[in-house]
Amino acid sequence: MKKLFVFAFILFASIKLTAQTDGISYQALILNPKNQEIPGQDVSGNIFPNKKLEIRFTIINAAGVVEYTEVQSTMTDSYGMINLVIGQGAPSYGVFTKIMWDGTKKDLKVEINLNGSYTDLSNQALLFTPYAYHRDIMATGDLLVAGKVGFSGDLIVEGTTDLNKSLTVKNGSATQLTGSLDVDGAVAMNNAVTVGGATSLKSTLTVDGAMQVNNSFTVTGPAVFNDLGVRTLNVKSDNSAFVATFENQNGGNGDGLLIKLGRTHGAWNGSSYLNIENPLVNAFDGQINTVKGWLNGGSFSPIQLLNLMPATFIAGAMAQITNSITSSINDGLNLPIGFDAVVVPKTLILPEVEIFPGITMPPGIPDIPKVRTPKVELPSFEILPAIPNLIPRIPNIPTDGLPNLSIPEIPSQVVTNSLTKENQYVTFQDKEGRTTGTIRAQSTKDFRDNTILDNVYVLNVVASFTGIDLLGGIASGSAQISNLTDRFNKLGVEYSSGNGDYAEWLERIDQNEYLSAGDIVAVKGGKITRDLSNAEQIMAVSHHPIILGNTPEKGKSFMGNDIAFMGQVPVKVMGSVQSGDYIVANSKIKGYGIAIHPDKMKAEDHVLAVGRAWDNMPNEGPKMVNTVVGVHNGDWAKIITKIEEKQKLYEDKFDKIEATMKILDKKADNLLLIDQNN
Repeated sequence: MKKLFVFAFILFASIKLTAQTDGISYQALILNPKNQEIPGQDVSGNIFPNKKLEIRFTIINAAGVVEYTEVQSTMTDSYGMINLVIGQGAPSYGVFTKIMWDGTKKDLKVEINLNGSYTDLSNQALLFTPYAYHRDIMATGDLLVAGKVGFSGDLIVEGTTDLNKSLTVKNGSATQLTGSLDVDGAVAMNNAVTVGGATSLKSTLTVDGAMQVNNSFTVTGPAVFNDLGVRTLNVKSDNSAFVATFENQNGGNGDGLLIKLGRTHGAWNGSSYLNIENPLVNAFDGQINTVKGWLNGGSFSPIQLLNLMPATFIAGAMAQITNSITSSINDGLNLPIGFDAVVVPKTLILPEVEIFPGITMPPGIPDIPKVRTPKVELPSFEILPAIPNLIPRIPNIPTDGLPNLSIPEIPSQVVTNSLTKENQYVTFQDKEGRTTGTIRAQSTKDFRDNTILDNVYVLNVVASFTGIDLLGGIASGSAQISNLTDRFNKLGVEYSSGNGDYAEWLERIDQNEYLSAGDIVAVKGGKITRDLSNAEQIMAVSHHPIILGNTPEKGKSFMGNDIAFMGQVPVKVMGSVQSGDYIVANSKIKGYGIAIHPDKMKAEDHVLAVGRAWDNMPNEGPKMVNTVVGVHNGDWAKIITKIEEKQKLYEDKFDKIEATMKILDKKADNLLLIDQNN
């Protein structure tokens, strides 16, 4: 009899678990709908062998909602059979591994596509949970397992898990906790522990083996680490005492704290440390030993102290200082100045003049030529000869045989892969993350930038040689040069906090005006200049600000300078200074100030004051003075108080004069009355 369906294909189908894979095994025999069954006869043409087709599986829950759909392309074998695993096809809806097998009814709908469209093949109930091993387990009550439980897949616990006995993870397998793990008792970890998220330990943690922490590790109680290796250690505490204590209980030569960075020492050239010779050590060797003897209980007189400075050094220093000054004068005046020879140039007195133009005659008759008067010239001649050296250069004082007190040559060699000031060993910040200081590495370039290439540093060295006391100046300058040499030979780290000033970038009025650190400037309309006329405010150019505001747009920084608004800043000053003096802009020497004692300050001086000196520098000449700027210290209140005191004094005097005038007026009235009565 002929089939009633378009495709009545299913002769046999089975569904079972595939334990080794994620899926349900599905088998079916596909029959050819065009052939008829003949009772008692085998009709080989009924099967549908070696045919390509598509099968669509749909899993529907008890509420009739589709949970999963997939399509698989396959081919029947020579017997018309297909063998598929539901869950390994191309899903068009849902995820097979996320189907919740919670024991409720589910239906499996099967469709077949032979000629471009799908036709229902079957729709049958799955009356059992298709897994002998469950991916997801939902237990609304207690789950009691008397025997061993083996998890070959993932175990996901959404709620709290209480482990009243030991938890053992064997076979070297990793255990990952992405949520919280609360342990009230002791935990012994004999091998590696990897924690991907936050871990809070409220009791003792004993680790005998290596422990790797890739994320935050919070310890609320005391912790002892005998050997701790971490990528980043962040210690936070709300503690009135010390946050961290590093104690080495070794009774010998044990050390404290070792910090290493991943580059090479700034002065290590690969085989030795860069070094420069101190030019003053040998020269002052005798004097140094003499002073050592005095410091060890000896006695000395003032004349012995004065005689310590070798005469050759005094002569050498004076000669070099004088030569430096004369060289500046020669260059400033463009000496030598001379005159070229005075020469009268060739002069034309009478030009050539044509008197008669000439006549062209007929053929056979000679032409009458032109008639010209010759030109008359006065030849060139020298009136005064050249004087090449009318004002010669000022000659230098010979320094042959005299010691050299110049700044030593600092090597410019840059070490390969050198540590630099960008490598910070320790950084100090406030609670908002503003850097207040650092302990950082140094390279030879950093050292040069901070010393011989720093105008402020060089000016201070020069200032050490100046002053009324010649001997003191030479000794001070020599010490500066010796200290520079010693600093280079100990190059390694620097302790940096700037000069403690807050600065902002301000644009210059004249882009071509050159301003450098320490210059005193006037502010006009938010721009700066050394011209003090009509100044709205007096400020100073910052050296190394610890905080910089009003950062200019990229490519415009050269148009302005960093100006100190508040804090300590080195300021250029001419003349001696005492701590507490006002530093007042000097209109005669642009960029420099002078020191004025508070008792000698006038109203106009306050208008030009940039701040108050925090240095004692009695030497004359130019220098950099540490000056506090932008800090209100009651100066104007003191001035107003003085004005009020004077005003009160004037008012008291006026009251006395007024009282005297009243007495005199009354006496005058009495005299008039007496006169009238007589």
